[in-house]
Amino acid sequence: MKISAKSQIIVNVGFALIKSAFLMWSIRLADQTLTPVVMGAILLFRRQGVFYGNLTQLGFSQSIIKFCGVADRSAKSNQLIANMVKLVFALATILSVGAFFWGEALGKFALGNSGPLMAFWLVVYATGIAFGYLAGSAWRSELHFSKYNVVDWLNGSLIFVLCLLVFPSDGSLEDLSMTLAVGTLVSSVGFLGWFLIHKGYMSSLLKPSLAIDRKVLLFGFSRGVAAFADAGTIVIGPWLLRNDPEKSGFLIISYTLVRIAQAVVLPVAQVFALRANSKIFNTQDEEKRLVQFTLFSIVASILFCIFYYVAGWKLLRYWIPDSWQQVNEILFYIIIFTPAVCGFYALRNHVDLKYSSPINLFFLALAVGIYIAVAIGMVAIGFDSLKAATYASCAMFSLFYLYTIYFIWAFGKRRNALVQ
Repeated sequence: MKISAKSQIIVNVGFALIKSAFLMWSIRLADQTLTPVVMGAILLFRRQGVFYGNLTQLGFSQSIIKFCGVADRSAKSNQLIANMVKLVFALATILSVGAFFWGEALGKFALGNSGPLMAFWLVVYATGIAFGYLAGSAWRSELHFSKYNVVDWLNGSLIFVLCLLVFPSDGSLEDLSMTLAVGTLVSSVGFLGWFLIHKGYMSSLLKPSLAIDRKVLLFGFSRGVAAFADAGTIVIGPWLLRNDPEKSGFLIISYTLVRIAQAVVLPVAQVFALRANSKIFNTQDEEKRLVQFTLFSIVASILFCIFYYVAGWKLLRYWIPDSWQQVNEILFYIIIFTPAVCGFYALRNHVDLKYSSPINLFFLALAVGIYIAVAIGMVAIGFDSLKAATYASCAMFSLFYLYTIYFIWAFGKRRNALVQ
């Protein structure tokens, strides 16, 4: 039975608003309850967890939607999902063993001045994020958007909020990281197990098979690396500042505000992208809706930028009273790229599903490369590290404008050609 786009969008927008509110609340709690150093360290821990979680899931979250959608469900696709879960579990096990033997080096590389215990909890957290991606995509492939959104809410902000609420003022960074990592893993495995049991896949999970079609594997891997690069656009700057967690934290908070609209735009765009690439909907009409939504989100974000420069910056002191001045110094330069971010995330999923070539991977790799080149170059000529990261962010996000303009033009041109 077809589900209307309106009902799907209502569910997604409702959850998006809730997730956005909790994300903002989590930053406020961190600002109020943690020292600047611990706040920066745990925010970097979360960003790194998402970064490596994207790599660990091997892009299978996109493969599930592409090859195992509700219209393609079969015994073969059932086994395919089960094999994906087993492969991700195997990779997570290998990473855990690696963290046990080389935890000291991994901790310093990923988190700065951190020991092997933090490295182990980072692997646990990344594993939880990876399973969360699989669980969310599995439910989304069946058009169960409410369950997908609950998974995303839990891993995106709710578990972090709960950790901060129960975290003692004199607690250690290691304890907070452990609580966050274990909570995320339990939540993700729970929702993934619920899906496997609900759909009767447990028997497929127990079969001694890891076979995945080469086409599916290559599609997933290219999209997984693209998601990895996407996460890299908001982790590369804080990672370069990893030995100065205070500055790293200020940069992450600034990115959070610039990309807060992503929390609303992406869930709605996912509905249109899924429908525009499905066998049971009119793909041309759904693509037209997606372009219209993209233009609407860009206009709304332009108004948001105007509001921020006129009066919005004054509200920062009420949201993050201990960090607002440092964050505002960064946002003054990068808030103007919010429309570019909205446009990119409105179109990104559709581009991923529509084209076989990994266009997003090439684009994001270029964006990260430009960021690194600009940041390193500016530090080399004497700029402060945080100022260099800010200017590098401007250079990187400028590319998002070019991406948005090109694909709006490309989809519009294609539709006109079909109509004629």
